[in-house]
Amino acid sequence: MIRSLDTRYSTTRLNSDRRPTITVTSSDKYKRKLFQKECKNAGGLRTEGHYKHSYEKVNNDWCIVDESDNVKEKVVFEKPIEKYNTLPLITVITVVYNCEKLIEDTILSVINQSYPNVEYIVIDGGSNDGTVDIIKKYGDYIDYWISEKDSGIYDAMNKGTVLAGGSWLNYMNAGDNFFENTTIEKLKLAKHEQDIVCGNIYVVDHLANSSAVYKPIDWSIKSFYTSMPVFHQGLFANVKAFKTVGLYDESFRYSGDYEWLTRLYLSGGTSFYYDINVANFLADGASFDYYNKIENLKLARKYFPPFQVFRRYIILISSLVRIFVLKKIVNKKLHGIYRRKKYAKNIGKYIR
Repeated sequence: MIRSLDTRYSTTRLNSDRRPTITVTSSDKYKRKLFQKECKNAGGLRTEGHYKHSYEKVNNDWCIVDESDNVKEKVVFEKPIEKYNTLPLITVITVVYNCEKLIEDTILSVINQSYPNVEYIVIDGGSNDGTVDIIKKYGDYIDYWISEKDSGIYDAMNKGTVLAGGSWLNYMNAGDNFFENTTIEKLKLAKHEQDIVCGNIYVVDHLANSSAVYKPIDWSIKSFYTSMPVFHQGLFANVKAFKTVGLYDESFRYSGDYEWLTRLYLSGGTSFYYDINVANFLADGASFDYYNKIENLKLARKYFPPFQVFRRYIILISSLVRIFVLKKIVNKKLHGIYRRKKYAKNIGKYIR
């Protein structure tokens, strides 16, 4: 029996007590798991025996059709499902560290999706503010969460990927959220066989007091030569893509998603684009531009032809020159301010 724990939320409408069977083939690049057993600070629906599956109608009967489980087992829904013929499980992964002011909005944007078969995984990096308390507040609507130290964002994203049971994976990190409550519904993921399904990102920069819609650029090698074609908040990756090309390369601290997408493209990966806004992306003004350029050069040396590597060197050198000049200008201005203050102070002493 597939029960509804709470019809109000996307993560509690279709829950099963049938524990997923995990199978790994020789070609799979990673092994899925249900729990992070070494983590003592964890919780969520999964720890209480509530699991998720993908479903499909076969001869008018609903069956479990998980990616990691080749058995099509007939099931009965507690409440009739009339709108769908297939219900692939969609996993949303949120990575967070010390983000108590923003994490709640992200959680709400996930659990309030209209699509009824959503799995939600939250990976906290051992926050020491109120972040974990907020995660626990929504523990009845999160499938699985852990809080432990990690070695960076891509280590955390890999942890979430390994724990995910969905046919499609999205990474909606703390501070970002889905553009609408109907976003997942609109993407119609059940009908797609591509490796990536993506849409637009609505970028909000509060520091610059600006906003803009970022549309993915063409899924072509020329686009990859220029930049990462789509933000991870705006894409849903087919789990088969991870099984084919593997997880994120954790040696990249800032451009791991760019490297993974490049690896996927060069392995023959395909994509599909919807001209809709998928996510709100919160830009904090700290883009680590210089470090991104260093890692983009590392990526180019690994995958791109010599001319493109040379081009990345030029971009990096130009960035270094700009940083050096800016530093000189700022230091000069600060030194001038210091001299004026010191002069005024000395004059004050003289007058007194």
